[in-house]
Amino acid sequence: MSEPAGQLSHYVNDRFAIQQLVFSYNHAIDDRDEALFASLWVPGAGWHFPLDTASAGLGHLDGIDAIMESFRRSRRSGRQTHHVTSNLVVAVEGDRATGRSKAITSGRVRPSLAVYDDVYVRAEGGWKFQLRQVTPHLHGVPTP
Repeated sequence: MSEPAGQLSHYVNDRFAIQQLVFSYNHAIDDRDEALFASLWVPGAGWHFPLDTASAGLGHLDGIDAIMESFRRSRRSGRQTHHVTSNLVVAVEGDRATGRSKAITSGRVRPSLAVYDDVYVRAEGGWKFQLRQVTPHLHGVPTP
């Protein structure tokens, strides 16, 4: 195998693993799967929503404890959500990658649109979120 083919193979493997991470986020939230959701983040990760959502328990959530408390609060609400993510673009550089995707979510008064800007890191067990920045569009308080 030539070096370029080997590099392409690594990129494809990383790309699919990151895509699996992004889609697993959707399933974890929609299925209310706490163990899966917790497995997606490194301990010092950030899950950032616009700061004006802090009164709804969102805002900038830093660290796995804050992230999981927000997840549990949403789960306790009993609200059913559905997330569909597409248009994922990924740039991989060694053990770090960035990505951007777009989503349609439901679970609030009306369906919502969002953009996710992510930083991923290769950690024990595979790729994880280091930062997920959520930018909502066409609605008020975002659905996580």
